[in-house]
Amino acid sequence: MTWYYLKQIVRSLYRKKFNSLVKIIGITFTVIPLILIWSFVSYESGYDRFLSGNENVYRVIRNWQEDKIFGTYTSVPFLPALLKDFPEIKTGTRLWPLLDHDVIIDGMVYNQEVMLAVDSSFFNTLGIDLLTGDKNKALADPGSVVLSKSMSAKLYGKDDPAGKIIEIEGNRISDRNRNFIVTGVYDDFPSNSHLKGNFILSLSTIISGRTYDPTNHMLMTYLRLNKPVDKNSVEKKLPGFMESFYGKAYYDYARSTYLLQPVTDIHLDTGVNYNEYETAKGSKTSLYVFPSLVLLIILISSFNFVNLTISEGSTKLRTFGVSKIWGAGKVYFLRMYIYESLILTFAALFAAYFILSFISPLFVKFVERDISPDFYWNPLIAFATMVFALILGTINGLIPALRFSRKNMIEYLKEKTESSGKHHKIQTIFQVTQFGICVFLIIGSFVVFKQLRFITAKTNQSLDSENILVITNAEKLGSGNAVFINELRKMSGVKKASACGEIPGLADFSHWGLPVDSAAFNSHVAVFYCDYDYLSTLDMQLVKGRFFDPAYATDNRGIVLNETAARTLGWEDDPIGKRYRLSDTFRVIGVVKDIHFESFHHDIIPQGFFLSNPENARRILVKIETGKEHEVLGSIGKLWSVMVPDREIQYNFLDDDFDFWYKNERKTGQIAIMLTLLAVFLSTLGFLALLLIALHRRTKEIGIRKVNGARVWEIVCLFNSKYLKWVAASYLLAFPAGWYAMVKWLQNFAYRTDLSWWIFLLSGLIALGIAFLTVTWHSSRAASRNPVDSLRYE
Repeated sequence: MTWYYLKQIVRSLYRKKFNSLVKIIGITFTVIPLILIWSFVSYESGYDRFLSGNENVYRVIRNWQEDKIFGTYTSVPFLPALLKDFPEIKTGTRLWPLLDHDVIIDGMVYNQEVMLAVDSSFFNTLGIDLLTGDKNKALADPGSVVLSKSMSAKLYGKDDPAGKIIEIEGNRISDRNRNFIVTGVYDDFPSNSHLKGNFILSLSTIISGRTYDPTNHMLMTYLRLNKPVDKNSVEKKLPGFMESFYGKAYYDYARSTYLLQPVTDIHLDTGVNYNEYETAKGSKTSLYVFPSLVLLIILISSFNFVNLTISEGSTKLRTFGVSKIWGAGKVYFLRMYIYESLILTFAALFAAYFILSFISPLFVKFVERDISPDFYWNPLIAFATMVFALILGTINGLIPALRFSRKNMIEYLKEKTESSGKHHKIQTIFQVTQFGICVFLIIGSFVVFKQLRFITAKTNQSLDSENILVITNAEKLGSGNAVFINELRKMSGVKKASACGEIPGLADFSHWGLPVDSAAFNSHVAVFYCDYDYLSTLDMQLVKGRFFDPAYATDNRGIVLNETAARTLGWEDDPIGKRYRLSDTFRVIGVVKDIHFESFHHDIIPQGFFLSNPENARRILVKIETGKEHEVLGSIGKLWSVMVPDREIQYNFLDDDFDFWYKNERKTGQIAIMLTLLAVFLSTLGFLALLLIALHRRTKEIGIRKVNGARVWEIVCLFNSKYLKWVAASYLLAFPAGWYAMVKWLQNFAYRTDLSWWIFLLSGLIALGIAFLTVTWHSSRAASRNPVDSLRYE
């Protein structure tokens, strides 16, 4: 670029300061979401790619009785049988998550949310190297444990922990096998891995010397295949293998499909149940929704840029004609417009990076992902962003350059401004597309918001989860569990308390048993163990029969079903007294109204509630009076410290568990709404700039109309009639696209809101209102000017 061209471009940009600012703002707020969403998508799609040879690593998943949702639990003898019969499998490992276990070192207790008990082949199967120790032998012997790098530093500083003895306590660890020898150290799992935990111990410590039923599904199985194409071969042979492994009777009863899930899909695969040894699941939807929204914003920004540039050029056609007389050819126009576009684009790029330095930490906090700050300043990312800016700037400058370079000098000198038909055709196409994108995004935002409101309302109707405290490590109380609960019930502010195994919000229940008095002989229920006050603590609604009652000695052989269970088992009309068999036979004493124990992505499952000894309870539910949470928490903490002085209480609130299921939807909705607002802002800004150019070009026309008796409202209507037709056309474009996209999105939920007509009407009215207010405000100001000033205007 010569100094002459640069000087001319800078002067031109300065003369049209507002339009230049609009272009810079448009590109700036294109680059910012582009980089932020890029960092988010890269993080989410990068889950478990740190594993060496991850393309060959799979987790076995299975459904139950043809359920749409798959689970991950398999039996202990499953892997040895697989390795024997499938040459396609190079190696495999079993994984048993140990939840809420304690590590005791020198009298200090360290509670661990998750530990992993695995086979000695774990590191080779998943492709993980050890920092110290032999990965082939580290977990070969019972009583072996490997620590994460951060845990090793926390416990032993810079010393080598090899050979150190640590004590592990929990419901999966027997008293005679509590001492473990440290045999190695592994690097911490990255934050974008589905695996978590700081202790990996030998599975043989738990399962050694025991015989396990092939139908008792209790742990996970991971496989490393010889090559990825072996996946289809293994899956085709699994039905025959499972029939032989289970026996035909159980195989026909289970009706399970076994599949291999790529380890890199685990984080985003919502068709598979979440397990507590995993980090929180993501949303595959966000990986294409967010980039699509950014692409729409890029289109809006580019349409604004090109539209404004063409509108500016249409007012100086005679200048172009004079330039052609002096020898300006196509190269002149290409240089002028592309250089101008690139200057604005790179100015916007620098502005975007300046703003990013402030908002990127806020974005990381908002999406709750451990995205490294280095991502935004990575040289490769910066280079790729510059290439994007170069391409975008070239395209934005190329279109008007080609448009204005095609005419000869005579055509330009004939007219002062471009004829309305030729100019407005491309302007109309771009503006209608812009408004169409905005209407589409507004429709989407309304539907997402309505679905989240629907979920909240249905959850509240189904279950009153507010102020229910969940003590998650109740097994630490042991035989003192019943005493602890009785003391809870005496506390001021405690409405109810219950000991239980399973709770709403966590899919850690098991399906088993058979109905005795039913033709649905191969149907089953999800088994929930609880005490007498469980159902009333959760405020479940009784439909038929009664709850558990201590006055009835036979209730230890009673079962309470939910409505879905009664219907599934064929007992909808007369369930009371019907028999269901687990290890013993139970009789139905009551039926409760269905509540959502899982996410609204899943159908309500058949549930059966059974009495259990409080000493076996893993959790305790405490219903607290509103406003007394702090007081009750303090009292519970004191009671716990008296009964279990050497163990810290672990707890959370039940509504937090429910919020966990919809966190991704809420984040997706919130980000989508912010991107929608940004798109509407940019579109409105571009529309405003175009309107001002149009008013500027028709200043004399407005003056002549006023001299001839036109009133302000007539001039306003003249302008509105043109621009509101654009909005109407954009609505017709966006309506079917918005309806189709939202139908597809709602199909992710088993229970969903309807697509109300008002959503589509209101979305169109919002776009119409924005255009109407913008046009009315500025056209009325132009029409209110003194016609003498307008007629003098040049």
